[in-house]
Amino acid sequence: MICRGAASAVDWTGVTSGSGLSMSSETISFRIEASKRKALDELASTLERDRGKLINEALDAYLEVHRWQIAHIERALADADSGTEGVPHDEVFQRIRARIDRSRNVSD
Repeated sequence: MICRGAASAVDWTGVTSGSGLSMSSETISFRIEASKRKALDELASTLERDRGKLINEALDAYLEVHRWQIAHIERALADADSGTEGVPHDEVFQRIRARIDRSRNVSD
């Protein structure tokens, strides 16, 4: 690992699937803030796990969320293009207000 100033260049190997099974591995390099590398190392030590495994798990989760989001956006756009009626603006805000009110009631 090469440390320079507030960020570190990190090389790691061992890309795995979400199931933990080894797949083809590649080495990549990226910049990370020193505080994030330290937190990652502390977490890896606490969990007695490899740093690369934790990074792969985080990437799996990130990719899953963004793939889900993109799929839903694309579906909504296709629905809009086909003329499917969406949720009226006022109803959206009523739902949002109701969620906010429920969360305030839970935290009180």
